[in-house]
Amino acid sequence: MSEASLRTEIESALKRGAPGFLKTVGLWQPAQVPMQNPMTGQVQQPLSSWQMVQDQLSQNYTVKPVDLKSGNVPGDVDVLLVIARRR
Repeated sequence: MSEASLRTEIESALKRGAPGFLKTVGLWQPAQVPMQNPMTGQVQQPLSSWQMVQDQLSQNYTVKPVDLKSGNVPGDVDVLLVIARRR
């Protein structure tokens, strides 16, 4: 971890503790790729219903898309919401 990254992490932690500070929600959602319906064999376009979740959260929180490929959650994220489709 670099000095700049450490500084950002510390500053973010201090801000999260301040009263009235707007909280940040990290949002991970599945990639929207067409899927084949096993019953009909037809390709279905992905549902974009997750946008409604993001819109609702944005009314009270700062919502930040999160990429979890690195295995790390950004330091300025207070709460991580992981949305996954049911299989």
